[in-house]
Amino acid sequence: MARSAFDRWRPADVGILPTTSLRERPAVPVLVSAGPLEFSLRFSDGRAPAWGGDTYVRVDLRARGTDSRPPRDLAVLIDTRDDFALRRARRIAAELFETLREGDHGALISTDDGGRIRVPLLSFGAAPLLIARTRELEARGNDDFRMAIERSIAMLTNRGDHVVKLVVLSADGGLITGETLAALASAQDANVEVVLVPLTEAAARRFEPAALRSGAIALERVPANERAERALVDELSTLPPTEPVATNVSIVYEAVPAPSHLIDVYGGASAWTPSGGEIPLGAVRPGDARTLVLRVGVPAHPSEGSFEPMVRVRWQDTLGPHEVRTSIPLTYASRPAERDGARAGDVLHYVSMLGTITAIHRAIEAGDQRSLDAMQSSASEQSQSMLTFANERGDRVMAAQARLLRELLATARGR
Repeated sequence: MARSAFDRWRPADVGILPTTSLRERPAVPVLVSAGPLEFSLRFSDGRAPAWGGDTYVRVDLRARGTDSRPPRDLAVLIDTRDDFALRRARRIAAELFETLREGDHGALISTDDGGRIRVPLLSFGAAPLLIARTRELEARGNDDFRMAIERSIAMLTNRGDHVVKLVVLSADGGLITGETLAALASAQDANVEVVLVPLTEAAARRFEPAALRSGAIALERVPANERAERALVDELSTLPPTEPVATNVSIVYEAVPAPSHLIDVYGGASAWTPSGGEIPLGAVRPGDARTLVLRVGVPAHPSEGSFEPMVRVRWQDTLGPHEVRTSIPLTYASRPAERDGARAGDVLHYVSMLGTITAIHRAIEAGDQRSLDAMQSSASEQSQSMLTFANERGDRVMAAQARLLRELLATARGR
């Protein structure tokens, strides 16, 4: 059964945990070598709950090699007026945000609500947040293409030596007016490369003359198929062009006893399978890094025994398809105290921080100052404690998320 790629990621229900539990029983990473790829798996539980429930797996992917590309600021502007095109635009934008690497920044803008910045320009740690917010984006009406362009360019100005790119995904282009062309032309003075991506022939006909008059770049129409969309993502995301070290990369989760399915994936999309779930990651290039958090269901087990989650990594390279498999047998805990005594504080706190980031961003977007004020103190303490812990352990991913939380809190205070 296929799960919709646009199902909303639900923030973890662990809440903001006391900082004293952060250093309790840190998870021991399980390392998996998959050809040119290296994975580490961290489980939130050393004992599985016999009464059933959820558990979390943090998955870190690293591709061997180095990334020689300069820092990149990638903003994606989505025209929300056409429902079918919006589904395609969400898919393309999410895949573009999946290409963000350390040193990059990303932002999400939409034409609705008078031209709205959905996610402001944030550092690389915001990639999972950008992906989640892109997949749940819904049109709200009151489209203003010109204002969306102007706000985007203002946000992307004065970015130093970064490669700055604004990608506009549209099915019509009918919102392009003389004022919009002037806004597009201003991007050249701000050293922002604007790429107009038509999703229909109608948009392609409008974008070509608009590009000639404004200095933007207009691509050819993108056919409505996965291969064409993947080629577009590759074209827009890679500077300079580099060959992938692996293609068709995917992570497959399974468990014994079944059924144990993926409930949520933070930082990616999943498809359910009869025995678990699969997360496609596509092509991976030298120096690429991705971090996902899997929330998986643990089936209830009436007697003592073991719960064995398994992770398969599949990929292709010049030698053909490959697969490696690893499993971590966990004994069942019959009492909550047994389970609590075997939980990994660092994984649970990382999951908790992702939930806090999502809650803070949604409160900022909704203008919910009461919620922001209520979360400010505890979220600030969480950010600082996580950043200190991450720096001590050399965990650059956790540190990036902690800095992102600090960025969002600063944004909330400046409202």
